[in-house]
Amino acid sequence: MENDILSARDWLKKAGEDIAVAEHLLKTSEFYADVCFHCQQAAEKSLKAVLVYYREVPRKIHLLKKLLNDCLKYDDSLKSLVPDLEMLDKLYIPTGYPFKVSFTKEKSEDAIKAAKIVMEKIREKIK
Repeated sequence: MENDILSARDWLKKAGEDIAVAEHLLKTSEFYADVCFHCQQAAEKSLKAVLVYYREVPRKIHLLKKLLNDCLKYDDSLKSLVPDLEMLDKLYIPTGYPFKVSFTKEKSEDAIKAAKIVMEKIREKIK
C-alpha cells in the first residue's frame, strides 16, 4: 500500500483540483454544501502533502486538526493555519449528510478563501 502513496506534488495537484471544482460549483450552481466539502478536501490533501513530503504515510483520517498536529512535527510555522483549518474542519460531516445546517454563498466563499490559504502556505513550503 505504501508504494501507492503519491508524491507531495501529486497531493497538492489534487488539492488544487478540489479548489477548482469548488470555484466552478460556486459560479454555476447553488450546491453550497458541495463547495464547502471540496474546500475541506483541498485542505486535507494539502496537509497530507506535507506528511508525504517528509516521507510519512498520512493517516486515513479526515480531521484537519489531527493532521495538522502530525505536520507540526516537521514545520511549526503551520500553526498559523489553525483558524482556517478549524473553520474547514467543521464543514466535513455536515456537507455529506442531511443535517439542518445552512450553507450559503458567503460561507462557500469563506471556505474557498480558507482552502486557498492552506494550500498556498503549504505549496510555499514544498517547492
